[in-house]
Amino acid sequence: MKKMISLILTVMLVATSLVLVPTSASVYAASPIVFMDNLKWDSFYIYEWDSLGTEYAGQWPGTPLQPVETTDEYNLYEIYLDYEAEGFIINNGAGLQTFDIPADQDVYGYTFTGKTSTDDNYRTGYEIAEMTQQGKVAEPDDVKRFYISKKPVKTEYYPGEAFDPTGMEITIDYFSGETEIIKDITPENFTEKNFTLKVFNTDNFGSQLVRIAYTDKKGVNQYVSFFIKVRAKATGIEITHLPNQTSCIVGDYFDLQGMEVNLLLEDGTKKKLSMLPNPNAPIPIVLTNNVGWSKMFAVVRDKNGTEKIIKPTDRFLNDYGEEIYSFTLPGTAQSVYFTDGGDNRTTEAENPDYGYYIDSTPPENGEWELCRWASDGDNETITDGYTLSPLARKAGRQTVTVTYHEFTAAFEVDVFDRGDVNRDFNLNVVDVTAIQKSIAELMTFDDFEQQLADLNGDGRHDVTDATMLQLQIAETA
Repeated sequence: MKKMISLILTVMLVATSLVLVPTSASVYAASPIVFMDNLKWDSFYIYEWDSLGTEYAGQWPGTPLQPVETTDEYNLYEIYLDYEAEGFIINNGAGLQTFDIPADQDVYGYTFTGKTSTDDNYRTGYEIAEMTQQGKVAEPDDVKRFYISKKPVKTEYYPGEAFDPTGMEITIDYFSGETEIIKDITPENFTEKNFTLKVFNTDNFGSQLVRIAYTDKKGVNQYVSFFIKVRAKATGIEITHLPNQTSCIVGDYFDLQGMEVNLLLEDGTKKKLSMLPNPNAPIPIVLTNNVGWSKMFAVVRDKNGTEKIIKPTDRFLNDYGEEIYSFTLPGTAQSVYFTDGGDNRTTEAENPDYGYYIDSTPPENGEWELCRWASDGDNETITDGYTLSPLARKAGRQTVTVTYHEFTAAFEVDVFDRGDVNRDFNLNVVDVTAIQKSIAELMTFDDFEQQLADLNGDGRHDVTDATMLQLQIAETA
């Protein structure tokens, strides 16, 4: 059982790593990385990539660099990495290049060794060595390391917006062993804390460099740099794709699958928006059937105590031969237990979440123990997105309003009472007749009509449902 849990958690974590922003040591580079070109290449380029292998430069050879110091022995370059960079290569734009270099903010700089070698018998590159502070004898109040230890809250800007350092923290390590942390930085006290904004330009869209100088105790400027994103001003939102199904049943969850909302920008482009988590969204869960029951059902209760049987949506064997069942529970579920439809059932779990297994120890008397397992952080939290107005618990055509900050858009949803299989917003004998014809296979219902015809919620429509609808119509007549 532990092996199974470990395997599933590993798979979930690997999947998560494909969608989250990389969080290596390079996520806000420290002081610029210095590169001493003692080979005196005619041109000098940096070619970067992130953890997914995406190149920032777009095309080889990368971004051209200009030396900050030139001597007879070497050219000295300052390299500012993108804050998501995982590695880079230095090259001359032709056939000369270094091997891959990890983006490590603790490294002061690099220099060529003058040697070349072949990696895996297919690529020749120059070997490099880490630099020291070029033989300087450090004094106690000299800065050993100066870096952004906490990024600013604001990393996206519209054209013309002023730089906002709020939330940024700077850490300074001195050769004396002392560490100073500068925090509570605001636009108003930015200069008072000895900071100077050297580079900040929001005239162009896309990724833009920010370079900040700090005057240390000895009056020497220390530099940090990172990238921000500049986007066009928003003019509104539009629903570019409606949900796959724009109908639902009174009181049931409205399936928004397929819906797409875009933010409209003044430069004519669009940005796809995420929806903030919907508290009534269906709950996907899995159950490990490690006790060998021949079939499995979930039984959920809502806040009113009403029970509903949920059939599995999928079942498969994992690598350890254990049977895994997938279920989709309604978002209104307050608790769940599992049964084989006979005498076997598990204990009840409150507030259902992702995964469960049954304790394989047979109970002496009573219910099998239902055990919960879950992954910490298997989903990225969405902090900014659009919301939707709720549907009223009544039949009829209703308007749903989509809201994103100050912008709104709307679309219509048809909400039907259960039993209204002809979808005319009325329950009458026509609906009863249609259900009876479907039972007798004289007419065929689509998936949604089958849901409408299932009045008792047991996953199928039969004579019991037709009778229930007849009684309901008679009571309201």
